[in-house]
Amino acid sequence: MCHSKNKESKENAIFQRRVKSFEVGINKINEGLNKKRTIKKYENIIERIGRLKEKYHVGNFFYY
Repeated sequence: MCHSKNKESKENAIFQRRVKSFEVGINKINEGLNKKRTIKKYENIIERIGRLKEKYHVGNFFYY
């Protein structure tokens, strides 16, 4: 098995970009909880978080 520092830095950058995008999405959901006329039901919030986890492939790293 080979290990390359360039490959490692590339994979780390990709992962960090995914995490950052996921956190931006979570923050948008959180901001919506304080606004009028947004969906605040628990089931819907969990569904939105699940969609974000699928979109950014960070499912194993974040729990709710």
